[in-house]
Amino acid sequence: MSHLYGVLRKSKMVDMVGFMDSTKTGAIGCGNPIERSRAIADRLKKAKRGQIILLPYNSGYALFKYCIHAL
Repeated sequence: MSHLYGVLRKSKMVDMVGFMDSTKTGAIGCGNPIERSRAIADRLKKAKRGQIILLPYNSGYALFKYCIHAL
């Protein structure tokens, strides 16, 4: 995601997009589902109104990226 961050910074759009720490949401080694859900909820609470949060998630089989729009 460092490339994406660079593009956002260059376009002066960094405040529009937030990133979720992938070490807190992956299925392997990141706690139980409740702890992972709490980490996501905490990050969404810190989001600015209208900000898009990118949430990488590793299920153990493939890496997915979810996009959540904070209302």
